[in-house]
Amino acid sequence: MKKLNSRYIGAALAVLFLAGLAASTVYSRGVAERQKPLVLIAAAESKSVVWSYETHGIVENASPPYSERFEYTFDLIIPEEAYSSYMSGFMLPTTWPVKIDMAGVGYITPGTIARVGDVRGDIRIVVGFNADFHVPFEGDEVGVLFELERELNNSMVPDSAVNRDPFTNEYYVFLVSRRDGLWSREYVVERQNVVFGLPAKIDNMVNVLSTGPSFSLPIVTWSDKPIFDGDVVRLFG
Repeated sequence: MKKLNSRYIGAALAVLFLAGLAASTVYSRGVAERQKPLVLIAAAESKSVVWSYETHGIVENASPPYSERFEYTFDLIIPEEAYSSYMSGFMLPTTWPVKIDMAGVGYITPGTIARVGDVRGDIRIVVGFNADFHVPFEGDEVGVLFELERELNNSMVPDSAVNRDPFTNEYYVFLVSRRDGLWSREYVVERQNVVFGLPAKIDNMVNVLSTGPSFSLPIVTWSDKPIFDGDVVRLFG
C-alpha cells in the first residue's frame, strides 16, 4: 500500500512540475513578446505627379524637314532649373502635345514637340503647329504650356519611415518579413538603404529608390523603441 501511494505521489509531483514548467514557459514567452519593439507598418505607394512649364516662343514659317508636317515652328530653350527638381535625366518625348496661346487672341491651338535637343543642362526644343482659325505672322510671340505626367510606382513612403545613419550618412528604411521562429512565426526587420528620387517630397510622402530589392515588403513607419537590422518585432494592431 505504501509502495502504491508513493507511486501516486511521484506521478502527482511530476504533473505539478510539468504544469509549473509550462506556466513558467508561457510567462517567459509573454515577457519576451512584450519586450519586442512594437512597430507600425505600411506599404509603399504610387503617386502621379504632373510637371508643367509656361514660356513664350517666336513664330517662324516651317522649313524642312518640319514643313512636311507643320506650317509653323518655333524654337525654345527650357532651362535646367525648370525641371531639375522634377526628375533627373529629364526627357520630353517627341510627338508630345503642347498648348499654344496666340498672344493677344486668347485662342488655344494644339502643337507638337517636333525635336528635342541634348538633355544635359538646358533643353532645346522645336515645337510645330498648324494654323487653325488664327493665322499667325512670322515673328509673332506665342505663349506655350508644357505638361508632362509621371507615375511614381511604389516609391512613395511616409517621411517617418526614412532614417539616416549618422556614421555613414546613408539613408535607409526597415522592411518587415515573416519567418518561422522557435515557438511560432515571427516578424523580423531588415535594413534597406535608399536614395531620394525626384521629386524628393510630395506633401508628407518621400520619394525613395531602393539600392537593393524593390519594396515588395511592408515598411516600418514607427516604432516604440530603437530597432536595428535583424531585430524581431511585434506588429501594432
